[in-house]
Amino acid sequence: MFSLIIGFFDGDGCIVQNKDFPNCFSISFVGHSSWLGNFTIMKQFIYNYFKLKDNTQPPKITTRYTTLPQDKSKTKRKYYAATFYIDKTALIHAICQKAIELNLPFLKRKLGKIS
Repeated sequence: MFSLIIGFFDGDGCIVQNKDFPNCFSISFVGHSSWLGNFTIMKQFIYNYFKLKDNTQPPKITTRYTTLPQDKSKTKRKYYAATFYIDKTALIHAICQKAIELNLPFLKRKLGKIS
C-alpha cells in the first residue's frame, strides 16, 4: 500500500516548498472525484503506518477550473476533484526516508526535493 501511494503521488501529487522555511514542505494529492474514498483510505494508511494521530482535515471534493490538454479550444471548464494534503514536515520527511529505505523509485522533482 505504501508503494502504491508513492507511485500515485509521483503521477498526480504535488509538493511545495515553503520559501521562508526551506526545510518545510506540503504535499497534496489530486484525482477524480470518484477517488474520494480511496484518498480517505490512503490518508488513514499513511498516518497509521507512521503511528501518528491524524487531526487534520479529511480528503474532500474541490472545484477546479482548468483546461484539459486534449481540449483544442483551451476553454476553462469546471471540474470536481478529490484532494487531500499532508502538511506535517516530520511526516513528509519520514515518507521520503521510508521510500528511500524501501528503494522505491520516485521522481527527483517530487520526493527528490526533500533532503
